[in-house]
Amino acid sequence: MFSPEVLSNLIIFVPTIFAGALAAGADYLDMAMSLSEPHPTHPHEQTGVKLGDDQFAQAPDWETAGRLALVGMGALTRDGFSTLVDYLSPVYWAFMSLSALALIVLRRREPLAQRPFRVPLYPWLPLAFAASSLYVLWSSVVYVKAGALVGLGVLALGLPLLFWQRRGDPG
Repeated sequence: MFSPEVLSNLIIFVPTIFAGALAAGADYLDMAMSLSEPHPTHPHEQTGVKLGDDQFAQAPDWETAGRLALVGMGALTRDGFSTLVDYLSPVYWAFMSLSALALIVLRRREPLAQRPFRVPLYPWLPLAFAASSLYVLWSSVVYVKAGALVGLGVLALGLPLLFWQRRGDPG
């Protein structure tokens, strides 16, 4: 668990990170909501800042920037939040499995690099995590079917853009 000091720092930085992600042109934001705050002068009589109010107040800015495509897709369906989970769950688990595999690849490519953290039971623990993430990815595709494929399809549409962008990048 987080200590109260760490938790209060996380709460303070959520709105800052959210605003910074918009300013930086982020296309994806794994977001935590800012917590509610009591009214500054009448905490027992009046409502203060409600859960997520800071983020919802910035929604027009995100809409103007054209950064709410998946949120819009979810809002157009009957079960908005459920649809978003259906679309994004397989993408999330794909990235989790790739993260675990990237750890192994990077440690083999750069064996002499300084490691700030020693992974217990390396490489078995990252391999087990990658395998379990791939299983959950497969399960979400089998369970959700079309919605999961839409999410993976949106991700796949970005691959040509990635290759096109890297083609012009000398680094």
